[in-house]
Amino acid sequence: MMLISVLILVVSSTGTHQRWQTERGAVHTWYPGPTVPTKVVLYVHGYYETADSAFEGHHLAEQFASSGVDALFVVPEAPAGKGQPVFWPSLEQLLEEVSFHHATSPPETVLVLGHSGGNRTIKAWLASPMVKQVVLLDGFYGDPTPFEAWLARRSDATLVLISQSTAGKATAWVNRLSPLLASRVSQRPARCSHMQIVTAGSWIPELVRESL
Repeated sequence: MMLISVLILVVSSTGTHQRWQTERGAVHTWYPGPTVPTKVVLYVHGYYETADSAFEGHHLAEQFASSGVDALFVVPEAPAGKGQPVFWPSLEQLLEEVSFHHATSPPETVLVLGHSGGNRTIKAWLASPMVKQVVLLDGFYGDPTPFEAWLARRSDATLVLISQSTAGKATAWVNRLSPLLASRVSQRPARCSHMQIVTAGSWIPELVRESL
């Protein structure tokens, strides 16, 4: 596969954190374990961050542990700004890398959470049959057409919108949807700042618990 540098492995009382470098950037994984879980949660960071800065600076391992969910949490590299391309346009390729690294089988479905500009990566992943649940953490930016097409194409798809700066645009979009599609979209006010959604330590654990 694309492993190109030395693995960093940290085992603590709360779980196992691994980080390795690929041609498409760093990949972090964490699980509470002694064994790698079958459930998979993907977290995509937003602009002005990297996988490294988000994992460490936003204390993602602690937030994942706080969810109480036995899952393999994956934090891949994503664009840090508009000028960068999506690092992992193929979800299958990313999960093949993760499965190879952990000697596991790819999951049938995944939960995807993305903050802010992380929506660009998530839009690319909507073509995958594995994507059943998406949570946008104040990430309703850009063209919403891919999300509408995904909801229309997949009858079991659900979309959760946690909104702060994107609240107006998200509300207008949901109001334009057909009742059938709108019934599978949940919109909730963040009641905190754009960054506190992912740094305060409450939204990510709560949403993972609710979804899994």
